[in-house]
Amino acid sequence: MAAASTAEGSPPGHGQRNITVLNHLGIAGMIASRQNLRGPKERDDLEQETRIGGIRGCERFDPQRGVKSLTFLSTAANGQMLYFRRDRTAQSRFPGGCGTLTSKVRSAATPVPSWRDTLVVC
Repeated sequence: MAAASTAEGSPPGHGQRNITVLNHLGIAGMIASRQNLRGPKERDDLEQETRIGGIRGCERFDPQRGVKSLTFLSTAANGQMLYFRRDRTAQSRFPGGCGTLTSKVRSAATPVPSWRDTLVVC
């Protein structure tokens, strides 16, 4: 059954990669569902990006390093999806100190009452 799911003209090693990716498609759905709660992107796009990450992770996986394949593939898929979000999401963020700086400027811009304003002339 595994040989029937691979293409005849695919390069050597791609058959096993394809089988591994097909066996771990559930991870892509799980990661996409988790990330779908974080922003306004379509779930289909997120799932497709996690699948691409899983394919790339499967190509880079080395069992000699002592890491489980599931751990490596899920990390690669999540990383690919985060790259997708970073590259295609328009954001305008200000550095963290700008909020406090703005409040300091606003408080300094308000007129400070002087002693002449409080002087009562009889």
